[in-house]
Amino acid sequence: IALNDAAASIGRYHAEQRNALRQERRVRTAPGVTAWRRWQPISRAGGYVPGGRAAYASSVLMLAIPARLAGVDELIIATPPGPDGSIAPSVLVAARIAGVDRILRAGGAQAIAALAYGTESVPAVDKIFGAGNAWVTAAKRAVSSRVAIDLPAGPSECIVLADGAADAEFIALDLLAQSEHGPDSVAIVVSGDALLLDAVEAALPRLAADLATGARALETLRNHGAAVLVADLPTGLEVINAVAAEHVSLQCAGADALAAEVRHAGAVFIGPWSPIAAGDYATGTNHVLPTGSAARAWSGVGVESFGRWTEVQRLSPSGALHISPTVAAIAAAEGLPAHAASVRARVDRPAGAIDVDDPIDLFRSPEPVIPYPAEPSDEELATRSGVAVDAVVRADMNTLGGGPLPAVAGALEGFDARRTTEYGDLAYVRLRAALGERLGVDPRRVVPGAGADELIRLVTTQALGAGDAVVIPTPTFAMFAVEARLAGARVVDLPRSAPACRQRVGEIRALAEREAARLVWICSPNNPTGDAYPLEETRMLAAGLPALVCVDEVYLEFGEDSIGATPGSTSAINLQDELANVLVLRSLSKSHGMAGARVGYLVVPDQLAERFDGVRLPLSVASTSEAIALAALADEPGARDRRRAVIGARDRLSSLLNEMGCDVLPSVTNSVVFRPLIEAAAADAALLSRGVAVRRFDTGPMAGWLRATARLEPEESRLLSALKEVLS
Repeated sequence: IALNDAAASIGRYHAEQRNALRQERRVRTAPGVTAWRRWQPISRAGGYVPGGRAAYASSVLMLAIPARLAGVDELIIATPPGPDGSIAPSVLVAARIAGVDRILRAGGAQAIAALAYGTESVPAVDKIFGAGNAWVTAAKRAVSSRVAIDLPAGPSECIVLADGAADAEFIALDLLAQSEHGPDSVAIVVSGDALLLDAVEAALPRLAADLATGARALETLRNHGAAVLVADLPTGLEVINAVAAEHVSLQCAGADALAAEVRHAGAVFIGPWSPIAAGDYATGTNHVLPTGSAARAWSGVGVESFGRWTEVQRLSPSGALHISPTVAAIAAAEGLPAHAASVRARVDRPAGAIDVDDPIDLFRSPEPVIPYPAEPSDEELATRSGVAVDAVVRADMNTLGGGPLPAVAGALEGFDARRTTEYGDLAYVRLRAALGERLGVDPRRVVPGAGADELIRLVTTQALGAGDAVVIPTPTFAMFAVEARLAGARVVDLPRSAPACRQRVGEIRALAEREAARLVWICSPNNPTGDAYPLEETRMLAAGLPALVCVDEVYLEFGEDSIGATPGSTSAINLQDELANVLVLRSLSKSHGMAGARVGYLVVPDQLAERFDGVRLPLSVASTSEAIALAALADEPGARDRRRAVIGARDRLSSLLNEMGCDVLPSVTNSVVFRPLIEAAAADAALLSRGVAVRRFDTGPMAGWLRATARLEPEESRLLSALKEVLS
């Protein structure tokens, strides 16, 4: 269990590095000249895992997990066997967890030689990784002209900077922990308080007495330990940077600020609650770090260590023309005429039509973008089907139908047109207050926006950057993926195995952890399938997950009205007091029939209210939309009656489709998904010829299915009549 937990932390931390490496940032360095870097993993890596005094299963994880994330084809681990020739079981278990390809039972310089030069049974590797004793480090340096090495790593060392308020026992235990690695380990404490240094020295033998390794750790401290008295913390910081140790622990006031001033260190541990041993096993950071002052120029092992960058450039004919004078001048100065000639030959050769730079290359992400599929207008549908515009049935848009609510119509009639020349309420004070009262939350936690789409973009830009992963169970609302790709994020789909089988939250969570996702979207109730996640399952997904979980509840009111639940009782808003990573997306488009007014809102935990208030757009909800939204919210009974009427129409639609022999998914939204007995494309076309538009799915598990939105009279009769004609 411990190794699996450690592997999960290491995997998440290093997956973040991998996500960043996947981005290729193209740069227009001159007209017609584009350059970028491409990262590629090495083919075969060798890792050294120390043995002897201890079995370092954690080192297996620290090498193998980033290697696998990098995409290394083959990973070979070398580790010293025991006296009976066996490998410690913990090392074997760690190797299985992390996906090691083969294990070489050898240690010391001979193991490094085998990895570097190869043997009859061990192929030579491209790069050698891992820490070891002084002999292993020397051997790595000796073969570095033939094979790449990661860094000089070993023997272990630490330095602690402490003030008079530090806990002497904490410091003493940190020193003992480093000293028990071996007789050549180094452990130092630096302080401006002599009493603190005395207290640490006094605590060492007392604490060592309770440790099986205590005696040898004390012996190491006598040989390689030190207590350094300095004038003050800034002077202590100078000592820290001069030593450039593998591990630096800051156990003093202002540790966060001091950490920014540590220039030379393999790893930094901030504050008294950050023991160095935590980094050895459980924080996820890598413990293969530079030693012997190598931290001045070397970094610890990471995903990037298992690959290399390739410089890529592409020139057009005009690009070659543009840079030709520069190349000619520098080549002449350096006495390299062939350099200039190779460029001039291209300039002198006619290239046909004048090429023009593609301005798309100026974008941060020039890759093609798949737009959201826009539905045709009423007028276009009327023309295609040969019916009057007012006879078109929009069973494809999932709107409320039935015309405006009476309260909305009244608000529009009474709206003062003079207000259209001025901006509305930049802070949305009244709208946030009305929504907060309806939801039972502090209005500060409510973030209005121009429909759900704007808020999807807001969440995406706050949670995701280039290379970040977002997990999206599909099928669902397409804008989640559209916005993620625009942000340069990596969309990780989790498709359903069948339309009626929604993904288990355990699957979603495992995928998010494996991909180091920063954001997870779930739609509940889901569009298009019409099912919902129980609140407890949402809690299971979000609790302890190091990612934002945004729950799209645009159809929540339909879901609650369908089952007779108390308003708001099934909302993930109820989780936000205990789970600060849960966001809730809502809208008045479906629940109050305001799709044309574009009023959505995001509900965030109290801890995130100030952040989202600072990044929201101030003028996206028009003053007209705000006025009718306030009217609609003031008439909740009217909105509820309309939803119940639509639910009745939905149930009648579902019954008819069942009678016609269709496969029908149960729904708690305002639409029904079904698979007709005839081909879906033919049914779609036949319905459209009668002026009825439905949504057709052509890919994935939903291929061959249609979605129809329930409509109220007179559209309901036209919808049901057309379905009877086509499906019979």
